[in-house]
Amino acid sequence: MLQPNEIDFLLRVESGKNLVDMNYALDTMKGFSSVISAVSEGALSNEFKSKSSVADDIRTELLESFLGSYVQKFRLKINDPLKEQKLKKMSNSVLAELITYYVNEVLHTKQPQLSKKADRHIKRLEPIESKIIERISSWVADMHILSVRKDYTVKLYRLTELKKYNLFEVNKTTYGNAFELTEDANEVKINAVISRFNIFTGNGRLLIDGENSTIPFGFSGAYSKVKSSFKQKISRNLLANTAVPDDKRVNISLTVKPKRNKSSEVVKYVVYEVAI
Repeated sequence: MLQPNEIDFLLRVESGKNLVDMNYALDTMKGFSSVISAVSEGALSNEFKSKSSVADDIRTELLESFLGSYVQKFRLKINDPLKEQKLKKMSNSVLAELITYYVNEVLHTKQPQLSKKADRHIKRLEPIESKIIERISSWVADMHILSVRKDYTVKLYRLTELKKYNLFEVNKTTYGNAFELTEDANEVKINAVISRFNIFTGNGRLLIDGENSTIPFGFSGAYSKVKSSFKQKISRNLLANTAVPDDKRVNISLTVKPKRNKSSEVVKYVVYEVAI
């Protein structure tokens, strides 16, 4: 019986009929474990006790695996009473949404629709969002070891007694979109709508005029040195386009350099100027 301070997960390696290298598998699992523990620590305490490790009171434990398939069950366990109460109030499903959200931020992947409760927690965590992302980035890279070395897709699920919930998957493409990017040499001007903006980190998402999917963006250089006028204009555009019909959207002009993956697809924009 699952306890209130526990969340079960399942890791599936899509290896077909091939055997899975144990060293690569263990390194991959360690990446997943560290990411889940670190996001949980940030979400349940709003801080990190150390710079590179995970808290002693938030651990993952191996459970029984399934004979004949490359699937591993494991459990996140919270051993601090205060964090346990916060998890109970937050709910297992919302914490799983937060884990998915921050992994997708590292991967520059389109976010799934968040529940209202998860969205509120994301906004509450905006002051430490950059710390969470910086903390988990190397572990997200580790999550890809089987994908990079053997070209396997690895999927993560949250388990309940009644259902299995798909959270996200990693593969060679997601690795390339996060860790093998090149930035264009030349600046270009784009007209876009700001759909999300974190005033604490300068990161967000935008929708280019005429397109259907949003793309991440961030400022060039240290965010602390970005002009206040740029930040204010981005914030005002977000506000102007919040809860308005499509035909009432207001564009903002940005000077950017695209960041591209190996397929030359733009996965992020680096903002250099915001039009006056």
